[in-house]
Amino acid sequence: AYEIAQRLVGSEMCIRDSFHTTPFLRAMASTKVIFDIAAKPVHPLEVILECHEVGGCYKYDKGMPGKPRSFIETYFPGSVIAKEIDEAGWWKSPNKETPKEGIERAKKFLYSLKHSVAEKKGLTLGYLTHGDFLSLILQLLTNQNLHIDQYHLAYVCNNASMTILYVKEDHIDIQAINFCPQNIR
Repeated sequence: AYEIAQRLVGSEMCIRDSFHTTPFLRAMASTKVIFDIAAKPVHPLEVILECHEVGGCYKYDKGMPGKPRSFIETYFPGSVIAKEIDEAGWWKSPNKETPKEGIERAKKFLYSLKHSVAEKKGLTLGYLTHGDFLSLILQLLTNQNLHIDQYHLAYVCNNASMTILYVKEDHIDIQAINFCPQNIR
């Protein structure tokens, strides 16, 4: 995360307008580094639920609550936190998210991203998400088969790398997948 942040500062891909992350602790740790170094002028940071890792927050297929709102408020003072995140945590299901639910969430996220472009025209947005969720997004963008009864992840999206998408009014271009920090100019 530190290397990505250092390379983003002053680059044409610098996150200038908004930055979003998920409430997973490992995502928040990476976000803190990137946000503090490369995106702090962008305020506020948004902690959202839409792009969390596939499966949700779970242990042995049993749903776990995740971090409570007060933890996130302390970790990211002044951030905008999804209203669904409360003191009981952010994962409300007693179970792991099913593949069908994960795919539907990815479709909704992509729909929202495509349709928000009109109001965010010309802005540089950053989303810190998770590899398997990103694989679902890329599969949707490339019209690959998604099986609702099991995940078949066609892309291996590495942690500590970037995927760059150019969102246009009528389509989304995939500019780079697994873009490593040393490649950022």
